[in-house]
Amino acid sequence: MKFSVVIPIYNEEKRICNLLSSIQNLSDDIIVVNKSSVDNSKMVIDNLKMDAVRVVDIAYKPKGDDNFSLYSSYAKHDWIFVMVASETVPRAFASYLQNELSKLDLESIDVLMVPRLYHCFGSNVVNSPWDVAHFPFLFHRKRAIITDIPHQHLVPSCEARRAYLSFPRTMMVKHETHTSVERFMESVIGYGALETDEEDLFASIAGIEKSVRNIQLGQLKLKNSLGVDAAMHFAAWNIHWNYQLLKRCQMVRCALAKSSCFSSEDQLNLNSVRLLKLPIKKVWLIYLRSLLLPLVIKYNIKRKLSIVSNLWFAFLRGAK
Repeated sequence: MKFSVVIPIYNEEKRICNLLSSIQNLSDDIIVVNKSSVDNSKMVIDNLKMDAVRVVDIAYKPKGDDNFSLYSSYAKHDWIFVMVASETVPRAFASYLQNELSKLDLESIDVLMVPRLYHCFGSNVVNSPWDVAHFPFLFHRKRAIITDIPHQHLVPSCEARRAYLSFPRTMMVKHETHTSVERFMESVIGYGALETDEEDLFASIAGIEKSVRNIQLGQLKLKNSLGVDAAMHFAAWNIHWNYQLLKRCQMVRCALAKSSCFSSEDQLNLNSVRLLKLPIKKVWLIYLRSLLLPLVIKYNIKRKLSIVSNLWFAFLRGAK
């Protein structure tokens, strides 16, 4: 299968060379979307002299604020593989990926979830919440739904059209995130603002519950881990979700203080907010889900159930 590779960058002169060198046999169309870098990123790319690589210059946008509709318009192929400068792939990744893609009915898929191995502060910690996560690296630009929601930019038209690839750890995309504590703190504040500032009241309430569950999930997953690396993952995970929890709590409190401005229907909802219970018990269900997720991914169970469900409802409609 042919696909284009799209890489948005801003001031990545130190990392872009490693990424491009690792993907030189991945695609015949690699587009680096340069968000007005002020360092030597473009010069580094030009010096590589890779025929498949093109640089497109656009106006600056902060990290996480990406326009994938615009990015995909620069591509030669309808399938797009999205990467960032903090990633590299193993030498045999291209052939392994093509072999896995040959097993799929790509006409029935909008988004492909590819596993990436996180290295946070330079280390991967097994059982860390930042260990392995599936990311929508591959999407079809004419079929996938492109949104402006952080971390949810690329979604299928229905869940049955999302597929998961299962790779051994040695074949996964390597994602180097948070190279220092200082950069991590900048990222927490930047993403925290991006993810919470535009939320309405009730999205903030749901976010409070999500933040609490993730704090507890991190504690459960790392409770038996040893070493400084695990301690750094534990601290960073808690800082990330505690910051979002604080931001959302502050937003809800401000809304409650102005509750006289709300309609009678909203007042009923606000009363339930005042009785908000932290989702302590649900965390075990989340932890169980995290343990079962590898099996769900390996056998594409979620997609198969969605397909069966759609067929069943179609049958019921026909029976009427």
